[in-house]
This record gives sequence, C-alpha cells and structure tokens, in this order.
Amino acid sequence: MSVTLRKKVNSDKSTSLYLDVYHNKKRHKEFIKDCKLYKAANAEERKRNKETLEMAQNIAIKRAQ
Repeated sequence: MSVTLRKKVNSDKSTSLYLDVYHNKKRHKEFIKDCKLYKAANAEERKRNKETLEMAQNIAIKRAQ
C-alpha cells in the first residue's frame, strides 16, 4: 500500500489536505477532517499551519503501516 499526502486549493483560498491511497492497484482519496491550511499573515497562523501539516503527516505515516 502506498500513501501520499496531497494538497488541494479550495475556492476560499484555503488548502485542504488529503491522502492519496493506492491499494491493490486501485486509487482513492481520503480527505482528512479539520486539516486545512490558511494563508498565514502572522507568526501564530504560521505556527498553526505547521502543526496541522505535522498532524497530517503523522496520519499518513500511520495509514501507510
């Protein structure tokens, strides 16, 4: 099984994170709830985006196992 973390830009300029999963030669997307990145204007927002991205990467690693 192969799992890749991908990004998709939404119409409101936020970015959704999802997993691109390949299993038994089939592909499907799994959107991660509450994992959105927003345009960062200050340090606090950049920190929140960084934490969200790290959480999504951990989910992708666990899903690949």
